[in-house]
Amino acid sequence: MTRRSWLAPLAFSVACGRKRASRRIVSVAVHPAGQGHVVCGFETGAVVWESGAQIQTGARVNDLDFAPDGDTLAVAGRNLIVCGGNSGASPRVLRDDGRNYGTVRFFADGRRLLTITGAGTMEVLDAATGRELSRSCCSTIYGEVALLPGEREFVSAGHWPAIWRVGGAGGVEARLTPKREFMTFGPVVVDAARNRAVLGSQDGTVQIWSLASRERTGRFHLVRDGYVDALAVHGRTGTIIGGSMGKPLTAVHPETGGRTAIASAPPSSCIRFGADGDTLVYGTETGAIERVNVLAFL
Repeated sequence: MTRRSWLAPLAFSVACGRKRASRRIVSVAVHPAGQGHVVCGFETGAVVWESGAQIQTGARVNDLDFAPDGDTLAVAGRNLIVCGGNSGASPRVLRDDGRNYGTVRFFADGRRLLTITGAGTMEVLDAATGRELSRSCCSTIYGEVALLPGEREFVSAGHWPAIWRVGGAGGVEARLTPKREFMTFGPVVVDAARNRAVLGSQDGTVQIWSLASRERTGRFHLVRDGYVDALAVHGRTGTIIGGSMGKPLTAVHPETGGRTAIASAPPSSCIRFGADGDTLVYGTETGAIERVNVLAFL
């Protein structure tokens, strides 16, 4: 049901020779073709493939994303990097401006990237050259960003979650929370099958917005003592899965609201579903990759 791949020694070996380098995995990407390999980003700046391939970026790896064909991997950190998806071959720096990129997402065409900087500026970039195609400003402190179905809009987290237009001046379509509700949201997942956006908050709640009405349709406490750091939605059932750093993952069932602990090893932050849609993949603070088939718990 669960398989571990101990990657920490690989990351440790490239961590600038420091004897006490962190083994904490902070970002994960799963190959879209289901070829079985996972890529992990570490606090040390290492990007490590299960095959043993690795590159060093020099700073914490905030996010990773494969192009739809799996041939390219984008790496967001202090700078923005792209490299070969299967082995990290030929890494190229798209942006070397030190703006601390928080999230990176490929568009379906594989030719554009959506990203957000540490200043909260959201940009659509040419994936080959890093050239800015459009810019939206600003999301205050950055959380994650995610493209909506049709890719003409995207949703941002941060202090005041909002929906933005892609292209042109990239203006705000709708603010999901009034400014009087000052709260920081981190992870955001677009559940296209149910036309909703699911966000995790600093107060331990998960909040749900309809993408049709742009209104909040649900809110529940997932973590009683901490942030919601990790969030995913099971496509077939709509089950929301999440947790906080260092705490077990919990599945909240869509119809009953019942809760099930689905993993004993707590995630370090990021969680992702594999290509089959049922296998949840995440990294731990000890440098392990965990795989859990969520159907065994739903």
